[in-house]
Amino acid sequence: MARTDKRQRRAALAAAEQEVRALHERMECAYSVFNNTADPELLEASILEIRALQSRYGCALRALKALYAGSERPRPLQRSLGRASALS
Repeated sequence: MARTDKRQRRAALAAAEQEVRALHERMECAYSVFNNTADPELLEASILEIRALQSRYGCALRALKALYAGSERPRPLQRSLGRASALS
């Protein structure tokens, strides 16, 4: 593998890891809003935001796993997000 290929792979891994971290932080904030509000409209908005973030997080995590595995096609997630069942 050429040096530029390794650099590109490292850059892609770093970007994917950063995206997963950022989405995780956004989910933590959304859960905080959900857990600390009594307004029904805000609760509904929080639920929708959490579900959207869970979907994006799952996609980002599959992409990261595919990069680590060296495959071009993402594989399905092996386990779900721990808090996903709280809203279902």
